[in-house]
Amino acid sequence: MPEVSHAIYSSRDTILVETRRQLNVVAGLLSKLQSDYKMLASGQIQLTGRFVQPILQDDSSTNSIVISNTRSDVEPPVYTLIKARTVNEVWREWNEGILGGPAVKDLELKWGSRWRPLPKERVAFCRRKVIIDDILKQQQHGESVSDAVTALELVRGDRSLDWLIKEIKRRRG
Repeated sequence: MPEVSHAIYSSRDTILVETRRQLNVVAGLLSKLQSDYKMLASGQIQLTGRFVQPILQDDSSTNSIVISNTRSDVEPPVYTLIKARTVNEVWREWNEGILGGPAVKDLELKWGSRWRPLPKERVAFCRRKVIIDDILKQQQHGESVSDAVTALELVRGDRSLDWLIKEIKRRRG
């Protein structure tokens, strides 16, 4: 009977030690995740890369999290347009990318419409393109992009982008 009791206590102690070790590992991972989230939320790191079959890599040297796609030259990335509220957001997403996403103009250049396979995305893109085309048209007439964006924001006022898109189309006649 003492041997059984000893085996039980020994097994229990082994389980407790292993559980504590695993708890420390999980606590360390959670702490790193919380730290990365705080850095992401504060803008100290940014997400970059493609959005299909992501493989996360921590690149501490550049304060960024790289999302890569091993099939990036074969299939277009899946990207969903942000819920933009201003002309500036629409332009930034188009020209340079926003919230760690790619520049939409680059997606268009490389993949055409293939990066937006869903009808919802195609419609959203076509609506946004009305604003982009208006900015590019104003730029061709010698206006700076900044002035064109500001002018469209003034036209929009406190109304929605949807209203502005309809207004641009109405002005075109």
